[in-house]
Amino acid sequence: MEFSGRIIQKLELQTGVSKVGNEWKKQDIVLDQDTNNPMYPKRVCITFFGDRADMLANLDEGMQVRVQADVESREYNGRWYTNVNGYRIDPGERQDAPMSQGNQGVAMSDIGSMANEGPGIVAPTTNVDTQFNTSEGADDLPF
Repeated sequence: MEFSGRIIQKLELQTGVSKVGNEWKKQDIVLDQDTNNPMYPKRVCITFFGDRADMLANLDEGMQVRVQADVESREYNGRWYTNVNGYRIDPGERQDAPMSQGNQGVAMSDIGSMANEGPGIVAPTTNVDTQFNTSEGADDLPF
């Protein structure tokens, strides 16, 4: 499963020794996922175990990243627990603000000026007032 967003918290590296004497380490990051609704942010805590924890060494809070992770649930004593274990992380650019102006979408008034800036942005070709047939005697409802 893939998650993309901004690192809002990088938790401390945890280390220990298992019952059989093997050393282990893990580190968690909290990712604020890219969503179109800033009123309801979606956050996920992703754990990196073993050597994969080393991938987080050069990453800082505020960076945009794309994470590949496995999501797994298991039952223990009648309760279910879910782990999100990261196995790959691709860094992007750093963002100090919660969301930059460029990531919040485009106002309709800006689309016409941006139509020639790149692929995927198309200026509207019809005016909203002329979109519906307004023949004589018809009410103003579009249906």
